[in-house]
Amino acid sequence: MWDSRLASSTRDPGAGDGAALAPLGARADAAEVFAVAVNLLQHLLEQQVGAIGEAGSLLAGRMLAGGTVHVFGTGHSRAVAMELAGRAGGLGPMQELVLDDLVASGIADKSSLLDGSLERRPEAAQALVEGVRTGLDDAFVVISHSGCNGAPVEMALEARRRHLPVVAITSMQHSRLVESRHPSGLRLFEVADVCVDTCAPYADTVLEVAPGVGVCSVSSLAGVAIAQALTAEVVAHYMRAGRKPPLLVSRNLSGQARPLH
Repeated sequence: MWDSRLASSTRDPGAGDGAALAPLGARADAAEVFAVAVNLLQHLLEQQVGAIGEAGSLLAGRMLAGGTVHVFGTGHSRAVAMELAGRAGGLGPMQELVLDDLVASGIADKSSLLDGSLERRPEAAQALVEGVRTGLDDAFVVISHSGCNGAPVEMALEARRRHLPVVAITSMQHSRLVESRHPSGLRLFEVADVCVDTCAPYADTVLEVAPGVGVCSVSSLAGVAIAQALTAEVVAHYMRAGRKPPLLVSRNLSGQARPLH
């Protein structure tokens, strides 16, 4: 079961309560995975609703003013980006930025995408965002479990250079325990305006099956829940403003996927 501990004696601005969930030795079976999921969601409810509300208010203000939210995640964090952008029940103004485009355009090799080296390179984010036109009312959401790799940090820094706000979804415990791979020495939470903590532990896994070996990585599960909660917060702002939220509907219905007008 979960053991809730403070990852650090100091709290970072906008980083939520900073309470991470430490991995404990436990049997690794299906029932325990579901128990972990229930406890994780309860922990997020108790610890991160305030940060999610702050992020939702920021993004809603931008979208209500006609802005676009650019969403970026690498590796498994892309699953969280896909929960925010371009899916049924999601918001039309959320647009995903993907490293795969660098491979498709011949700028990067597929092997660098598959082995994870591409996400460590700041120049990958620079090349990806170079041709992206942003407006004064835009914003960025950057997702990274570790928060230390060059591409996610560079994407957040580029947003700040454009004077656009950044929402980060990251593990505060893991981030605090690793050094940045970006030349600036900064980690993602140190660049973001608002940071939502996934409460995932260092190394991500929570069911230890042998010393130093675990299963049940929870950053994706936490990230998906946060993404859906964040979407709901933005929609609530639209409803309070008397505006119809630009929601997408499933492509697998009789109609076409489209924003609601």
